[in-house]
Amino acid sequence: MVPLTDKVILREPKLSELKELVPLYQHAFTKHNVFKRDPKSILDYLQEQHHKNVPWGGGFIVAVMGNKVAGGILLKREGQDLHGEHTLWGYNHLGVSKEVRGKGIGVSLMKEAENKIRVMIAEKKFKTAKVELNVSENEKEIITFYKKFGFSVEGKLRSHYRWKEVVYVMGKEISTFF
Repeated sequence: MVPLTDKVILREPKLSELKELVPLYQHAFTKHNVFKRDPKSILDYLQEQHHKNVPWGGGFIVAVMGNKVAGGILLKREGQDLHGEHTLWGYNHLGVSKEVRGKGIGVSLMKEAENKIRVMIAEKKFKTAKVELNVSENEKEIITFYKKFGFSVEGKLRSHYRWKEVVYVMGKEISTFF
């Protein structure tokens, strides 16, 4: 658990708090196929992704203000090399409640996700890691945000999420604690 300020705490969510991410993500990701589903299906998806990634050191990280979830990010383990020395991770579903955007919560969630990977490297769970994420062309402004964290555009995919839409693949390599 990491205190952001005296009012915001970053931590793994309680299962009941994943439900609070549903409307937040529905608002933040209006074109995302998963978040167009009914609330129960979305919650099932969030719980499945969380449970699937927690054993590997990932899962959701939430920003909690008072007793309300203000944002979240999914740290998703995608794979590893044959010897378990290099792992591939994804950041998915970085979202912040519209009421508190611009207050550094997204930045803090990104830093906390990377810190979790760096701690696992320091604990020698693996030696190196790469984080990848995809950004839809209708979210180009977020590319600048990710570049501030050392991500670079590594490629483009066409018709990946939706017909003829371009998706930018971004990546960042991580090899030491600092």
